[in-house]
Amino acid sequence: MSTNFDVNKYPIFQRINWLPFLDGICLYITDPLSKKLGHITHYLGNSSTNSVTDIHSIVNKIKELYSLDDTDVTFVGDSNAAFGIAKISRYFNGSGI
Repeated sequence: MSTNFDVNKYPIFQRINWLPFLDGICLYITDPLSKKLGHITHYLGNSSTNSVTDIHSIVNKIKELYSLDDTDVTFVGDSNAAFGIAKISRYFNGSGI
């Protein structure tokens, strides 16, 4: 199939490109089980692993290390990650999404 779509005409939104626009500490977390299981788990985990609590623990450690409050935390994501941050952000009162 041939198209006239010029990939260089439009911006490519990759997480690493967000870095200059985010003021603060950036932590990129991919769905912990998707690579291991070979499919998207929407950050839900499985019967033996809860990805939400695992990510909650990681973010809490970063918060403690830098003396941050829940209101200092902002979650950014799209598609699969948007589903995940909707769940994870509930555990951080006042966090942004």
